[in-house]
Amino acid sequence: MKVISEAIGIFVFLIGAIFLISWEFHSSFLIGSFSKFLPLTPDIAIAVLFLGAALWLLRETTQKKWIRNLGKAFSLPVIILGLFYFTVQIFGWSLPADQLFFHWLVGGSAVVHPGRMFLYKAFIFILFGVAILFLDAETRRGMRPAQTFSVLGGFISMLIIIGQIHKMAYLNYGSEVFAFTSIHVAIIFFILSFGILFVHPERGFFRILVINSFTGKLARIFFPITFIVPLTVGWLVEYGKNQGLYNPGFSISLETVIYVVALFLVVMAGVNFVKKQEEEKFKSDIILLKNEGKYHDLINVMDEGLIVQDEKGVISFINNRGGELLGYKPEELIGESVTILFDKENQKIYREQMVKRRKGEHGSYEITGLRKDGLKINATVSPTPLFDEKGNFIGSMAVFTDITSRKKSEIEREQFFNFFNLSSDMMVIADPNGAFKMVNPACLKILGYSEADLLAKPFIDFVYPDDKQATIDEMARQIKIGSSLNFENRYVCKDGRVLWLSWIATYDKNKGITYATARDITRQKQVDSELKNERFISGIIMDTFPGTFAMIRQKGGTPRWNKNLEIVTGYTGEEISTMTNEQALEWFYTKDNAPKVIEAMQKTFSEGSVQLEVEHLINRGRSHSTYLFNAARIELDKELYLVVWGLDISKIKKAEADIKKEKEKVELLAKDLEKFKLAVDSESDHVMITDKDGAILYVNKAGEEITGYMAKEIIGKNAGDLWGGNMSKEYYEKLWAVIDHMQKKPFVGEIINHRKNGQSYTAEIRIAPVLDESGNVQFFVGVERDITKLKEAEQMKTDFISFASHQLRTPLTAIRWNTEMLRDTKLGELTVEQKKYLSEIENGEKRMADLIKSLLNISRLEAQKIKIEPKPTDIASLISSVVSEFTPVTNTRNCVILFNKPSQPSTLIDVDPVLLKQVILNLLNNAIHYSKPRKCKVEISFKEIGGHCQIDVVDEGIGIPSEAQSRVFSKFFRAENAIKVSTEGIGLGLYIVKLIIETSGGKVWFESTEGKGSVFHVAIPISGMKRVAGEKELSI
Repeated sequence: MKVISEAIGIFVFLIGAIFLISWEFHSSFLIGSFSKFLPLTPDIAIAVLFLGAALWLLRETTQKKWIRNLGKAFSLPVIILGLFYFTVQIFGWSLPADQLFFHWLVGGSAVVHPGRMFLYKAFIFILFGVAILFLDAETRRGMRPAQTFSVLGGFISMLIIIGQIHKMAYLNYGSEVFAFTSIHVAIIFFILSFGILFVHPERGFFRILVINSFTGKLARIFFPITFIVPLTVGWLVEYGKNQGLYNPGFSISLETVIYVVALFLVVMAGVNFVKKQEEEKFKSDIILLKNEGKYHDLINVMDEGLIVQDEKGVISFINNRGGELLGYKPEELIGESVTILFDKENQKIYREQMVKRRKGEHGSYEITGLRKDGLKINATVSPTPLFDEKGNFIGSMAVFTDITSRKKSEIEREQFFNFFNLSSDMMVIADPNGAFKMVNPACLKILGYSEADLLAKPFIDFVYPDDKQATIDEMARQIKIGSSLNFENRYVCKDGRVLWLSWIATYDKNKGITYATARDITRQKQVDSELKNERFISGIIMDTFPGTFAMIRQKGGTPRWNKNLEIVTGYTGEEISTMTNEQALEWFYTKDNAPKVIEAMQKTFSEGSVQLEVEHLINRGRSHSTYLFNAARIELDKELYLVVWGLDISKIKKAEADIKKEKEKVELLAKDLEKFKLAVDSESDHVMITDKDGAILYVNKAGEEITGYMAKEIIGKNAGDLWGGNMSKEYYEKLWAVIDHMQKKPFVGEIINHRKNGQSYTAEIRIAPVLDESGNVQFFVGVERDITKLKEAEQMKTDFISFASHQLRTPLTAIRWNTEMLRDTKLGELTVEQKKYLSEIENGEKRMADLIKSLLNISRLEAQKIKIEPKPTDIASLISSVVSEFTPVTNTRNCVILFNKPSQPSTLIDVDPVLLKQVILNLLNNAIHYSKPRKCKVEISFKEIGGHCQIDVVDEGIGIPSEAQSRVFSKFFRAENAIKVSTEGIGLGLYIVKLIIETSGGKVWFESTEGKGSVFHVAIPISGMKRVAGEKELSI
């Protein structure tokens, strides 16, 4: 039937095209052939052409969506045309509708029979257009609206055909007369209605004509008869009457007799057909019953589905399990084609298998079926062909098993192994005995071994020797606790290289195996080590340099300085760390020089560097000395800083004054002194760092210039072997006694060395040992100043200029603020505006102090260096004392803290009071800080529950958004609503709480609703905190 639909589409399209061509070229062949009827006018021809094209494009074999959409789009001109004619008729407009498109098409030639289109033609256009547009639409009950529209259009067309047969070419409507469409147009409409019905005959009410059942066969016999017999009888009777064979009265009797005879013949044919089908069914039932007895017992106990179909694929039996697997009741499938259980792709598989059954072949196969609810089911089918006693194929019986879960597992397993094999990270599976069970290609590539190599030995054999015990301990700990863990260790590659690997491992207790992934972090480790050494060396150079140094932030503050600045100015490090830029000018420079320094600093921020001479205050302003002021601009973390260093050139200035006084008296002496000044201006100090055995690790540019050696020539060698060894044995013994063997203090003295060319020179040396935490010497730092020709001050100036241009590149991070000196009224009363700025400085100081304290604590906690010393503690008393400490804060913020003490005296619990106090402080501080304005109420309670001591902190604050709750305990994390309330937080308080509690064996969690508040819970075992023998205490 679907082929008939395609053929009708092509036929109708050709008819429309032929008539349009005939109108275009004024052909009388077709137009004249139908001169006694209304011809196929251009408007009808256009509609027929579009409908035919749409019908062909929407055939079932068309799979591309854009082609089907094009076919449906062809229905829109037809609908528009029908609506136009319908509107013309409703409003009674006298328009030559039949000529409308014709004038546009052929230039205005008149039709043979002009007239007005009646409503039926417009109605048919609308019906067929809508049917094509919604061809694939289906209601919940399985009805197809397109079939309804096409049947209605077909009935109207049949009415026209019958009217033409009976010579009723016109229809009176009131005072109007409308011409019927010619019979050939009605026939085209009638054929089109069948073309639309046959596109999807297996769906909707038309489905009964295509099913392979007794009902379907009977319907296919009677369906054409219902159209052929009435139309034929009507035409024959009308023909006889027109030929004068009988009068009109006799024609009625004749027509009745013919209908009776025709119906009698149809009924008899139907009876014979039913009889034949019953006989065939009876024979099949006998055969099936015989076969059924063989497997009837099996059907009742089997857990698989069983389905029986006849030779045409119609289901005659399905067991309850089969119906359950397919989502149907068994009676719903009886009489249906098996193909409704498959999509198009699997219908092809089914048909190929049926060919094999007809040949008597057995064999299982897998297929995907469709359940009633639309879900797919994967099944294994084991079919058995059935034959009658004569060897004729009568159907098949199939047992099918649901393997959907198995297929899903196979897909998931395949996806896992694809990920396993394609991952760029190492992935391994290991057993409890310490052997690899499986390794991925990335593991082979990174380590250089073959798969056989890695599977042949315990994995511990590939671990770097120093890391083996730690690795064994980590694996044992993981198996014991049964959870995931992260750790780092080193592996030895096949080529001898040693790689640092970062592991994430998960132990499966049920299977007794470990799943692990690893990433090569060797380069990261190298970079970290190099950066650490670079920062260490630059810090050493700065602290051992004899001049003054400071790092000044453009926005205010001095985050870094060297020890000499404290010695020269007489101010403590705490005072320097908290001074403002204005204070620095007041403390370090005379009033006359302060404007000059301000101008120089502003110039440096704009131009990059500056140098000038200033009067520097010494020993808290008690004296002053001439210094060479040097400044350079740097940018760190998007902030501008000035690196400022000063050199005491008072001796040089004094020498200059002496030279000036003696210039007129001794011209030669003045000339020599001028040369000396120039020489001092061009020299700098030689700075060198060695290991504890004297091997050179670092030398600056000045060292190359002074010694004549290039850095690459001397790195790794001993200085005494290159330019030393010119002093007495006692001198060197004294030097080593001071810096290493006995005192381990800096050594200052003069020494005679020789350059690479053998030339000797006298130098002032400063050698200082660098000790580790245990007091052992790790490095020596030496500063050598060539004092052979020029004075010491000029050499210092040159050395620091070299230092600034080559060494001061490392960011300095320690920042402290302290404003006590400004608050001291002994220094003078502050104005209101000064107090305002002072308050901002105090707030900044507090934030920086909190940040430094928090970072220090975090580093100790993360490195597991914090001491945890539990002692019997009254938790309720501890909470009360913490709440009391918040009294000033609560008074300021109009806040209330309620402590719900337990009704019974609590037992003493072994906790570290310092650590627990910090936890409670952080939780209460957060609760108060993020409470709503004028609605600050915080409750804290303590109870013993489930073997734990539980502390709860409840607030009615801003709450935590749901999307942020998973990250609340992350380092430096703050939710968006918290940032809106205050931009000053750092996001470390809750992270510290989590580290302290979990390190001591407890747990912390919370519940929160945004806009309503939060509840934080801390649980500590009744048995107390775990004791940890760390190295450091908490910074409070």
